[in-house]
Amino acid sequence: MSALFATYHRLANSSTQTKADSELQVRTGMVCGRGARQAGGGFSPLAAAKAFLGPLPPSESGIEFTTNIRPSSASPYLGGPCYWHAGVYGVHGQVSDPLACIPVTVTKVV
Repeated sequence: MSALFATYHRLANSSTQTKADSELQVRTGMVCGRGARQAGGGFSPLAAAKAFLGPLPPSESGIEFTTNIRPSSASPYLGGPCYWHAGVYGVHGQVSDPLACIPVTVTKVV
């Protein structure tokens, strides 16, 4: 198993990170994502798990996790977006799948 790359977080919200989503992520040890929303209401055909670099901010609700899967695209700044795209090494799901999932260890749920 590879070294952990960093700590990441997902902010709680009513559409992409609900309490039920957090509970599922803790239970399964996976964070998953679909294609990104695009202008005009459509979705990208390329699924990606998404999170933000760094720990969960103290004033926010959501989950904090680590993973040994390197992001396929990552911000160098704390709080910046990170993506794990389907079809990339270590990401569960192929390019044509509706979900991209990464194995995680959830370290905090607020």
